[in-house]
Amino acid sequence: MKKVLVFGTFDLLHEGHVSFFRQVARMGDRVIASVSRDEYVRRWKGKNPNHPEHVRLKRLLDRGLAAEAHLSDPAIGTYALVQRINPDVICLGYDQDRLKDSLEAWMESERVHIPIRVMDYYPTGKDSR
Repeated sequence: MKKVLVFGTFDLLHEGHVSFFRQVARMGDRVIASVSRDEYVRRWKGKNPNHPEHVRLKRLLDRGLAAEAHLSDPAIGTYALVQRINPDVICLGYDQDRLKDSLEAWMESERVHIPIRVMDYYPTGKDSR
């Protein structure tokens, strides 16, 4: 079974997210989502998420967008979840350049090789950043 790991806030789910998950589903058999913690969203985006982390996580599962959903690591950049899940591929959104750079640096330092694929942009009129 090919496991695909994705990362995101997934706050206000929109067609862009649905498109992202459709693309991701073609990359493997089991989609697993790492949902950003509220504290991280506040630091990263400078504002509180519209929905708390447990609601965002549950909505992904309820909508069938992911087979599993986990809260992201408490410490940013440690990637303990990546080590625990041991995915076959990591899929990122078109706007996750900094995360891609961080993952690549971590993989190089840990001598881990997991392919990273960046999914195509889907115009929604909403910017999730």
